Amino acid sequence: MWAVEPLPTTISQLAARWQTSHKMVVYALPLLCFASTECDPIKLVAPFMPWRIKGVMAIAMLLAVTGEFTASGGLATRCTHEGLVGTLAMADQVSMCEALLRLVVHHGSIGASEDWGVLKEAKAMLADLESLQGQGAAFFESQVLGPIKTLSSFAVEGLEAMLGGKSLVKR
Repeated sequence: MWAVEPLPTTISQLAARWQTSHKMVVYALPLLCFASTECDPIKLVAPFMPWRIKGVMAIAMLLAVTGEFTASGGLATRCTHEGLVGTLAMADQVSMCEALLRLVVHHGSIGASEDWGVLKEAKAMLADLESLQGQGAAFFESQVLGPIKTLSSFAVEGLEAMLGGKSLVKR
């Protein structure tokens, strides 16, 4: 339903307008995320299609902007939507941006030439992110080790359930 024109075009045009607005830039991010998850996969099935890559790149670029707002404390002054502010405040926007840039570089290399401006920009942004002190360790901590630790915290509970509810931990 969301992929039926003119809705995707309207969403994209509104997001593009908001991206360039000082007051509305934060609100463009959910629109682009919506288009990338609910519209584009239906209209353009292949992930390496230039339009889809551009959409992912636009999200990465906005994450770089909202990440700066979040770090400086300016996000709440630009956005009154509590859910959006809370989600961005809790998210590791740098790691999200890095992961999306890696997708752009990977799929952009398949579907376009190395001279494509979007691909060049993604590589440059990725190089900037990789130069940040400790970013590799932070990415590993948040995207790999953190979820593994969370999963491991359920082990005792799972074993107890499998053993018929008998406690394995002295209380």
